[in-house]
Amino acid sequence: MHYFITSRIDSLTSAIELAQIKRLRLFEELGVPAKILTWYRNDNQEEISAELGISGKVLNVVEYFQEAASLVSEEGARRNSPLIHEPRISIDEKNAHVKKERLNNGSYYLTYRDRWGFIDRKEFYRNQRLNNCSLYNDKGKLAVKLYYNRQNQEVLSYYYRGGANDKPILTLIRLVYQDQVFLFHQESELVAFWLDCLVDADEHEQAVFYSDREDYALRSFDLMQKEAPRYVVLHSVFTADGSVTGELNPYIKRLWAMRDKLSGVICATKQERADLLQRLPGLAVYAIPVTYREKSESAECFIPKQETGKILAVARLSEVKQLDHLINAVCTLHETFPFVSLDIYGYKDGWNQYRETKRLTELVQTHQAGEYIHFAGYRRDLQEVYEAADFLVLTSRYEGFAMVILEALSHGCPVVSYDINYGPSELISQEKTGLLLLANDQQALGEALHSLYAHPEKRNEFRQNILQDTHFTYYAKKNVQHLWHAFLVEEKLR
Repeated sequence: MHYFITSRIDSLTSAIELAQIKRLRLFEELGVPAKILTWYRNDNQEEISAELGISGKVLNVVEYFQEAASLVSEEGARRNSPLIHEPRISIDEKNAHVKKERLNNGSYYLTYRDRWGFIDRKEFYRNQRLNNCSLYNDKGKLAVKLYYNRQNQEVLSYYYRGGANDKPILTLIRLVYQDQVFLFHQESELVAFWLDCLVDADEHEQAVFYSDREDYALRSFDLMQKEAPRYVVLHSVFTADGSVTGELNPYIKRLWAMRDKLSGVICATKQERADLLQRLPGLAVYAIPVTYREKSESAECFIPKQETGKILAVARLSEVKQLDHLINAVCTLHETFPFVSLDIYGYKDGWNQYRETKRLTELVQTHQAGEYIHFAGYRRDLQEVYEAADFLVLTSRYEGFAMVILEALSHGCPVVSYDINYGPSELISQEKTGLLLLANDQQALGEALHSLYAHPEKRNEFRQNILQDTHFTYYAKKNVQHLWHAFLVEEKLR
């Protein structure tokens, strides 16, 4: 079994998890069994997996041990579970000491408050069975979180203490597994133990691990006791500033220090592979795109169209995306071409209390541009958005691959991008399918957009060139599948 490791899969599915899902499908077509492993669980994970078409393909560390410790039948477990309609629980909606909160999937929470109104306990029920319970201290902070098996027995216990700014810090994990008690001080230790269990469970086939979140899995890889192939898939640049000679990111330093325990590193682009080998010679490094182009594009996407004036950005609202460059450029452009508008799709980045989101919102307000610059939020399917746009614009400081460029081109949307590490130069053919601009050159960005709207025929030329462009065809599903097949054969993994 091949396992792709990430932190979580939620409703705001990030590019990394979407890449894992597409890789799952490739492996299935190759006849190679694979699943996604997650550190953190969502209480509505089953519904999210169904929406993404990966039901039964996701394993979570907590749920794994909950299931492993369940030794009775489904009916027996139901009989032994405390249900909310039992007489011992009284729910008063007007003066509630116990409040019931239903979820759309039929699951629910029970929140217990003491006589002063403070939350003492919060239980989560799935399929009418107690799944987990959170206990809170006198300051209302999480103190203990307990997870139960189908027999209503504690399987995993997470203990917390107050840290900086009174933020709960995980200090101890207690696991009951196969009639033994195991103690861990960090989640990485528990995950390492879990990965070892998966190695043992795959009796007739080799367990192979791919970390798509290197900052999560590297320490667990290092702590594993069992032998198994372990690969790191890079989805970002390997230096702090994105340059080849910059300071190595902390996880790259750790990766290099434990290179004897790793089977290799998989980069999304040929250029990053070459640059990484230049910095860390002797490392086993492969270049395989993290995503691919579906064959379902309509030919209508690539025929000449009347311009709509819509400029598109697809990026989370994070400082590294430098969306202020684009906002400023569009505000200037709008003075000459008043029909132009900008739609920004992407979720708000919670880092630093949404500081960048607030800054960008204030910038739009300062320009009085709210009528033609819109923050459209997260949207999973952007096909219609790409097809309606004149251009996608990417202004990031750096990228690991820039998946949005491939998505845009796949739907006939030309791209204007800073020429950064990594991805744009391997996806865009200069003056054929889009424009590559000197990184961070805001003047060049403004001039390029002005020129494209002054000469609208260029956009249709770009659109018509996409299907025949070798940069684009390299990312066809069949070709990326071939690259994975060659990798698996070379590494003797199938």
